[in-house]
Amino acid sequence: MFKFKNNKTFMDTVHGYINVPNCFVKNLIDTDYFQRLRNIDQTGVRIVYPCVKHDRFSHSIGVFHLGQKAVESLMDSIYENKYSIKKDKKLNKELEKNRILFLIACLLHDIGHTPFSHSLENQVLEKSKISYEDKTISISESLCIKLKTFEKKYYDSFVKKGYTENIDEKYLMEHAAAHEQIGAHLIFEDYFRTKIKNVFSDIRKDGYVDYFNSEVIFDEYDESNENFDVICNDDLCFIARMIMGIKYNNYDKNRQIRNCFIELLNGHNFDVDKLDYIIRDTKMAGISNVEVDVERLLKSICINISTKHYDNKNLINKEIRNMTILNIKNSQCDDSISIKGEVKGTIIIKKGSIITINEGSYFSILKGKFSFLGDYLGKFDAKSIVKVDGLRMKTNDEGIYIVRGMDNGVSLYVIENAKALSKFSIEAQDEIELGIHKYCDLSINGIFESKSTISIFSTKQISGKISEIEVLGNTFNKTFKTNKEINEKNYNSFYIGFKKQAINVIANVLKARNFLYLWIYAHHKVVYYANFLIPIIASELFKNFNSDFKIAKWDLSYENIRYLDDCYIWTLMRHFVDFSDDDQNEIHKLVKEALNRNYGNSLYKSLVEYDLFFDSFSENDINDLLIKISELIDTEKPYLKKLDSNKYDIGYFRNDALNEINSIYGKMQNKFKISEKDKYDGRITELIFVVAKYKMKRLQTSKVYIDMGNQNYMTISRMPLLEMDNESNKKGENNNYFYLYYKKVIVHSVESDS
Repeated sequence: MFKFKNNKTFMDTVHGYINVPNCFVKNLIDTDYFQRLRNIDQTGVRIVYPCVKHDRFSHSIGVFHLGQKAVESLMDSIYENKYSIKKDKKLNKELEKNRILFLIACLLHDIGHTPFSHSLENQVLEKSKISYEDKTISISESLCIKLKTFEKKYYDSFVKKGYTENIDEKYLMEHAAAHEQIGAHLIFEDYFRTKIKNVFSDIRKDGYVDYFNSEVIFDEYDESNENFDVICNDDLCFIARMIMGIKYNNYDKNRQIRNCFIELLNGHNFDVDKLDYIIRDTKMAGISNVEVDVERLLKSICINISTKHYDNKNLINKEIRNMTILNIKNSQCDDSISIKGEVKGTIIIKKGSIITINEGSYFSILKGKFSFLGDYLGKFDAKSIVKVDGLRMKTNDEGIYIVRGMDNGVSLYVIENAKALSKFSIEAQDEIELGIHKYCDLSINGIFESKSTISIFSTKQISGKISEIEVLGNTFNKTFKTNKEINEKNYNSFYIGFKKQAINVIANVLKARNFLYLWIYAHHKVVYYANFLIPIIASELFKNFNSDFKIAKWDLSYENIRYLDDCYIWTLMRHFVDFSDDDQNEIHKLVKEALNRNYGNSLYKSLVEYDLFFDSFSENDINDLLIKISELIDTEKPYLKKLDSNKYDIGYFRNDALNEINSIYGKMQNKFKISEKDKYDGRITELIFVVAKYKMKRLQTSKVYIDMGNQNYMTISRMPLLEMDNESNKKGENNNYFYLYYKKVIVHSVESDS
């Protein structure tokens, strides 16, 4: 690995002195697109914490700094002999290039951000249209076309192994945030294409050579090279993938290693982007949060390897003792698998499959609709919990549960922490979840797939056929795979992992992140400001431009992104107030509210108070209330934003609607009142409804890999303490949190009895 010679030093409040190579500063940072990030707030919490005046510029420099540290650890791990990288000159040069592309992506990952953090990004994405073959398409569709076209050209020209990527617009929308898609699309513009090419040209001019072969690298970044466009476009696709967090689906070794770089910048668990904003937002707010030892975490980063096998491979007592199966599935109805031994994991079994569980087997959960077959009955020990169609069953005189099929033999069963005292067979009438946590002796005939990793502690027998299996470790070095050839059916995958000394830091990062989201980002004033006030004002001001406005009229589309920042929106607001004296105008009132910080009051001040406010409501009650709110929202109001065809995530409703809600939900009658001392009675006549999207972060414990030393790898799901801590966050996974803000209260004087 080479070192950059010439750097510019930035002083950062959070990380201290940060060195950025001059080629990055000149070509990327000293551009109007990047400098614009100085005028975009990192968060919307300054309305509560006035000192939180940090921006996307400082965050991007911070992510670059953490990215430098992380990628050095990753490269050191990749270059270890066991991956045979040193001997592969072509792959070695690709790795050096990947490092540069990764650092470019770190700097540019927020280049597509809209004003006021995330408040306007969806509006910009929805409004933006791209011209393509005499028609207009969305940014998402355009990205899919570019990725497919450019990558296929590269595969056809260099890889020669067939193009297997398949990213559609729906997948992209589900996996990439709006600002990530905007930023990724900007990467393909001529402006950034030229800037990125110049970065490599500057490095090449300085005569950098690769670490192992002493050859000048990046020689392909010469426009006289006939393959220049093909190579450059493929690298732009890689930067776009890193920004969006979209991994490759191909067995080529370079593509698989590139997935590690993608994961390092925008992964499902922890990445340098999340680390910087967790640390930065905490420090700038001046709050007390869990300390994160970021140096220890980044130095522990390593690469983990797995092996994927496809196409109905036979399993006959192979060497999988003490191994971790990351994924196993069977897509053939007439294939089966048998397992006997100490196993931990969860399997989803599809409708029509047959499961046979033998005497002495333990399982943590058996849940779903199924019927017992033949003369077999379910017989479980007294420590088991057995529910049939929602009713908990009682044990017999011997303290044993005996379960028979009810009526037509099909029931909804939930059997937990059970030990089978006799053999039984069942047929899945719907999807069944089977969790194994100790010794088991079972067979599955039909279609199934793993829900989590499956840890094999010891096996007496494993046999059968499977459609695909992914095992942690390089099984090409074992007898598990007799054919050593790597191809599209059998190949290695690479993942970001951590050395064991980082385990406690991983737990702290999770706690620090959830603290920020619960107590800072979900604050009632932050939600009102960022989710309601600013998006509505900005949208309506752009929509209602008129000839009286004496300033530039840029709309909310990605073509104008270089002009759109917080300063521009604030200027629009002040300009609007100056040119409008209609205090009855709804938007005029909201603009004044934003300028004066005279916000509506919430009926409850935090999500914890929300739980208390609705403590007597069931989940169904809350869902019904949300449906009713959507029906009663004043649709004449200009500021409405739909979640889907039936729900809104912001809205306004008044007396009649409020009375109807109260008449249906009598439990809320008393709560929709305010008392001022003893002689006043206040009544809310308007409510503003704003969804407070909050989700506790849970680790994908089956995808957090720990290197325990001596080539012993495992996932966090094997570690009960961390798994339990992670499970405690499950309650926040799906919620209907929302705030109700009141703005007008009629106060009636109440005469004293005296």
